Amino acid sequence: MALLDDLKKAIADKRAIIVAGAGTTIAAVGPGVKHASWTGLIEHGLRWAHGLGRIDPGTLDLDLAALKLSNMRKLLSAAETVADGLGQKDGDGEFTIWLRETVGTFKVSNAAVPTALTRLHAHGILLATTNYDSVLSQACGVPATLPGDVAKAIRLFRGEDAGILHLHGHWEAPASIVLGSLKYGEIAQSPFQQFLQRMLSADASLVFVGCGGTVADPNLGPLLSWIDTVLLGTEHRHYFLCRDSEVDAWRGKGWRRVQPVGFGPGHADLAPFLESLVPVDGAPVISAGGPPSPRPSPNYVPRPPEHFVGRDAEVEKAVAALLAGSHVAIQGPGGIGKTGLTQHVGHDHRIKAAFPRRVFVRLEATGTGADMALKIATALGLEAGPHPLERAVADLGRQPTLLILDNAETPWTPDPHGVGQVLAECGAVARILLSIRGRQCPQGLSWQRLELDRLGEGDARSLFLGLAGPQLATDALLPMVIGVADGVPLAIRLLAAQADGLTDLRDLWARWLAERAALLRLGRADNRETDFTTSVSLSLESPRLTPGGRRLLGLLGRLPDGLARSLRDDLLGQNAAAAATSLVQLALAREEKDRLRLLVPVREVVRARVTPAPADAAALHDAMIALAELGDQLGREDGQDAAARITVEFQNINSVLDMVLDDDGCQRSIDAIVSLA
Repeated sequence: MALLDDLKKAIADKRAIIVAGAGTTIAAVGPGVKHASWTGLIEHGLRWAHGLGRIDPGTLDLDLAALKLSNMRKLLSAAETVADGLGQKDGDGEFTIWLRETVGTFKVSNAAVPTALTRLHAHGILLATTNYDSVLSQACGVPATLPGDVAKAIRLFRGEDAGILHLHGHWEAPASIVLGSLKYGEIAQSPFQQFLQRMLSADASLVFVGCGGTVADPNLGPLLSWIDTVLLGTEHRHYFLCRDSEVDAWRGKGWRRVQPVGFGPGHADLAPFLESLVPVDGAPVISAGGPPSPRPSPNYVPRPPEHFVGRDAEVEKAVAALLAGSHVAIQGPGGIGKTGLTQHVGHDHRIKAAFPRRVFVRLEATGTGADMALKIATALGLEAGPHPLERAVADLGRQPTLLILDNAETPWTPDPHGVGQVLAECGAVARILLSIRGRQCPQGLSWQRLELDRLGEGDARSLFLGLAGPQLATDALLPMVIGVADGVPLAIRLLAAQADGLTDLRDLWARWLAERAALLRLGRADNRETDFTTSVSLSLESPRLTPGGRRLLGLLGRLPDGLARSLRDDLLGQNAAAAATSLVQLALAREEKDRLRLLVPVREVVRARVTPAPADAAALHDAMIALAELGDQLGREDGQDAAARITVEFQNINSVLDMVLDDDGCQRSIDAIVSLA
């Protein structure tokens, strides 16, 4: 069946989002729990409010009668009676008590559907729900995320956080509950929630599960209409899972981009059907027998980047070290692909088998070891409270866990002792995979170090063409465009994004010559993943960059061929060695054949951001001009030494001469150019 094959492919490719409706909760808690359905919950609320004397008998009878009709307007009116009668708008505690005593007390009696959804979540599928209960968040061991929390919702969408997206609220946040017409009206007028829902449907295939009545509500109904009109020309489908006997009725509704898919003749067939959608490499998370455990080892690792090339050997080394019992530190400069490598390792089938739980923690917003401990506890799904490190360590010890800590330099630089303590405690009960900018590692654990280097020419070409398109494979400018990225994966990706859709590279190359580092940006200018200048600036602003190191950077930004050790010592004197050490430890500069150099995209950022002191600039200019003046000796019997010295510094000489030509006193530079020619 073509539709089923397409659905399975969307899930295998992690381009699907499951929207779970009341049917999934009913399957989990059993049909005997009447308030598991939306209309059953409204009936319960009406009787609860009447019992408190908050609605009169006549209103109760009218609203109970409305629940038996298929009129959505009257159903919403009845729901609004509950919300108003129990004081949701006023923050009345009675509304909170009612939620806790109903959807807050659900007990799973049949774990089959939650288990299947948990396995899909473990594969990397985002789960959203219109339910108010905690069935899915408990099954997956992740927190509920509300659309009203913009930052968390965006992090969830971007794969940076784990959670279940509760489109219509969660019982523990009573104000978030979308129950009656008033709250549905707020959703319709919420720019962010409408944007979020449309972004989800534009980015991936929505798969509606257990949503028989939900798709007719005032929120999802208009969303489906938007998909079927605005997104009509898109090529990815959306799916509605239903019983086989209901397929024709759903097709009769006339949806074009939302296709019904039958899961079997009865409701009991839903769980096996969902299980059949789990890709072969999806790690089993919990047994289908009995209720799910509170934390069934979910996979928290974000999806690896597309077109991940040139790192097979590094992946093998990291996997082998982790399986052998070592903690692994991935080191290197910004943009070299450290985060992508950790994500790739986290999704390796051998790592999944050895570590049922893999927890990915981003540390870029932390400043101390205490902040880091809190981040780890939050990523584990622990509730806020005192002593987060102790509670995190206790939780980590409950099952084999790979703790992936990304951007560890952020808390380590200001608080090395605190971070070392956190690592020592966590590393005693869990395996740690760490990514850190630079060439130094935190104390507290023994590390198997893995330093990432730039991509080779073939891998760089493959990555660029994989993203920009094969039509550029024979372009004469391709080697030059790839060359300025200098094997840095982030720079290659950003250049490829600029080249996407082009039939040749002439305009892109012209833009590079005019814009340089400013071209290496996609979207926001303050995101290290989409702006190369921001990525490099994090190192330029590091407290570990010494004044001498910054002084040396100002010179290196002007030197395409790097700086020879002898000339470095002449220019910086006794501070030269310490300055070079600072840059090498930060992985800003690299040592090659007794020369210190910057990767091309790094050099372009440094050139734009770091200005050398006038005295240093003058000394560098004099040194390069003096070398150019040796050109007069070429062709003589004693000119071989001059030729050798000029050859190794040729690009540097050209670069410096270009800069000093703008100066008022440039006659000596002009004479030097004549000599060099």
